Amino acid sequence: MQTGIIDKSKIKTGIKIFLILTVISLLVILLFTGSKDTLKAFKHIVIPYFFLTLFIACVFAYFNAIRIIYIARTMGKNLSILDSLYFALGGNLLGTITPFQSGGAPFQLYLLTKRSFSVAESTALIVIRGILPALIVPFALPFVAIRYASFFHSGAVKTILFYLLILYITILVVFLIIFFVPAKFEKFLIGIIKKESWRIKIPKIFNSLEDFKHIIFNFFRRGGKNALIAVILTYVSLAANFLLAPAILYTIGLKTSLIDATIVQFILTYIIAFTPTPGASGAAELAGAALFSTICPKAYIPVYIVYWRFFSNYLFSIIGAFFLIDFIRKDI
Repeated sequence: MQTGIIDKSKIKTGIKIFLILTVISLLVILLFTGSKDTLKAFKHIVIPYFFLTLFIACVFAYFNAIRIIYIARTMGKNLSILDSLYFALGGNLLGTITPFQSGGAPFQLYLLTKRSFSVAESTALIVIRGILPALIVPFALPFVAIRYASFFHSGAVKTILFYLLILYITILVVFLIIFFVPAKFEKFLIGIIKKESWRIKIPKIFNSLEDFKHIIFNFFRRGGKNALIAVILTYVSLAANFLLAPAILYTIGLKTSLIDATIVQFILTYIIAFTPTPGASGAAELAGAALFSTICPKAYIPVYIVYWRFFSNYLFSIIGAFFLIDFIRKDI
């Protein structure tokens, strides 16, 4: 069954791929790091820290959703709390089961257009939502590199950070071209694209980009109180996300450096945003194991990865399924 943007067969396929990659990666991690102590670690949970971790995860998810309301207000639009939860949690589920977490964006665009957003406004909101968390990277990475230089001696960490750096530079260059030399870029595309049906669409796309650029600039220049609240909520949500790592380590009975664990989670958060597998499955588990091996005892790594993926992804994908079903029932 296919309903608009929701294709049931693709969702089933995505879930299967996600589960297969997740199970394989967890088995690989267990094979290389598991021992008798791993089973003991699974049985040992510090209950107060477990509930603290759950609370932190809920803060992360809630504020990540609510900030959408304030981004929308800078465009003169209103979204309800329920719509923001549809947007964030329903999008999270579809992102979890699609490559590069790309499945969430079409659903989010559809939702916004149903709430009388134009295509340019919908696209700009999604882009601003992605830009705000990324703004911390160029400021935080130099501090992390200088203050915790020893942390980067690991070959796995160096490789992952290099991958992250290349990705962000590429994205930055593309945005600079689109925003500051659009006419030259448009001429360049028309020159290299030979298929006529594609070439005639390019001017229309660049006309839409002008509206998109205006909305983006308006948020940062004239967004006022709503833009400030959106920024604050973004960083409250991010802080909660980064604190998941130390909270989980305490949950499984490990006393670790709060700052070191937060830094590892910071790096991992930005890496898995660009992994090609559905929901970063496989890549997230293996990258997490490689990074947390620098601060977590070997036998505890499988335990940590299971809890980390549950609180940062699985839990809200499950909740997102209910929100998505409710949205489909009411709005499609």
